[in-house]
Amino acid sequence: SKTTIKKTSIVVEADPTMSTMTVNGQSSVTVSPNQALSFVGTGLSNGATLTGKTSSGTASALPSTASATIGTATYYGAASKTINGVTRDSTLKSVSVTTVDYPTISGLNRPAAVFVNEPINTNWTGSNVTKYTLYGNVAASGVSPSGVDLGTNTSYSTSSSVAGSYAYKLVATNAAGATLDADYTVSVESIPTLGGFTVNGLTAISVAPNTALSFVGSGVSSGAIGQARTSGNDGNLTFPATAPATAGTYTYYMAAAKTLNGVNRYSPLKSVTVSVINAPTIGTITAPTVINYGSAFTLSWSGTDVANYTVKGNVAASGVAVSGFSTGTGASLSVTPQ
Repeated sequence: SKTTIKKTSIVVEADPTMSTMTVNGQSSVTVSPNQALSFVGTGLSNGATLTGKTSSGTASALPSTASATIGTATYYGAASKTINGVTRDSTLKSVSVTTVDYPTISGLNRPAAVFVNEPINTNWTGSNVTKYTLYGNVAASGVSPSGVDLGTNTSYSTSSSVAGSYAYKLVATNAAGATLDADYTVSVESIPTLGGFTVNGLTAISVAPNTALSFVGSGVSSGAIGQARTSGNDGNLTFPATAPATAGTYTYYMAAAKTLNGVNRYSPLKSVTVSVINAPTIGTITAPTVINYGSAFTLSWSGTDVANYTVKGNVAASGVAVSGFSTGTGASLSVTPQ
């Protein structure tokens, strides 16, 4: 008899394998709601593909975006391969996706304006924030344009020695790297200035007691007022409307004053002097009643608060010029009528 032999070959494959499973390149990620997700299986055996699974191994599609619900979700996958209608899966691998809400910033408080070298105190509240970063627009703002890492602190104080308007940007970052900006500006003002100070139009005057006085400051910087001050530039005083009733020399001081956020600043002082002089008096005048012409006699008198005496004659022959003769502070004069 004869025997016919036919040969056939069958390839028997092992169950598929997968080394790791990642989401967005990591074994676990923190993302914002609805952020795109990319699931990848590595080390897949020949012809196998990554298939989403439940923890019990049943099929479950892997999402393309993160959940809109805050929390942590675990996703499973396996390497799957089908041969002749039979599907085999590898051991399950898992990744975790934590969804965190977007950062918020609220209640941002800062001064609208401060003086140079005064604190610029800023504070705020926020949620879902792992880091705050504050940026200034220029170095003179007191905050570097490259930013200051504030961690999770919700307040910051800086200052500027240069007057100007400065812009700041507060950036809140959540655990997923999502950011939120809050922009604000602060005006930094110079100390107030005072150009000049006069009383009755002069820097020094001599007046009679109770004379009306008018104090005026000039060149006062914007927003400031001229204010009466002590010689030590303290005490908010009031300028008098009239000169004192008592003779003497009085000095008055003015500074330009301005208040920002409860902080008062004053310019350097300027001063004026008011000399109060009593009205002059003339006491008894001593002179002969009758004399011969050509004969000299002495005219004498007394007085108070006098800077200069002038004696005048009624006619040229009186021995004293009609236009007058000054004796200075002298209280006598030798006269020879003609």
